[in-house]
This record gives sequence, C-alpha cells and structure tokens, in this order.
Amino acid sequence: MFSKKDNNLYTWEEAFNICNSLNSMTISVWRIPNIRESLLLYNYKNENVINLNLNQTTYWSSTTYKKDITKAWSINTKNGEIKAFDKLSKKAVICTF
Repeated sequence: MFSKKDNNLYTWEEAFNICNSLNSMTISVWRIPNIRESLLLYNYKNENVINLNLNQTTYWSSTTYKKDITKAWSINTKNGEIKAFDKLSKKAVICTF
C-alpha cells in the first residue's frame, strides 16, 4: 500500500516525520520506501499497474548513499533516474507499509 502525502517538498528527515505521522493504532508501519521499492514504483507506474498520480518529479527513498552519508538516494518518476541528493535538499515523499 502506498500513500502520497501531498504535493509539498521535504528534507529527508522531514520526509521520515511525515510517514511516521501516518502511523495509528491500526497501521503503525508507515515508512519511506527504500531505493529498490522506489524503482518498483516507477516500473509499476509505467506499466499502468498502479496509478499514484505523481505530481512531483523526484521522490526520496529511505536509502542513504554509502559514499556520503549526508546524501540519500531518490528517484525521478518521469525518467527512472536514480540519483543521490543532499539530505537537506527538498524532495517529494511517498509513504508505504
């Protein structure tokens, strides 16, 4: 299950807080998808398996860039490009459970 929070942009830490805020008594495992799950979202979107109505281009993943821990991987949902960005930059967020 996936939830697109809104059309706002967030830092990496803010994105985690957004997903955590979705947790409730019934569902308490909302999180940011890792980079592999994010790539699946891109593939499913292009194969019309799911329709997330993605308005933004670049979405955070939960995966930290190992060569520089101040960066995290993100995915461009228009072209599938995977790129590491500084965690203080602003990107969109999708939460999953």
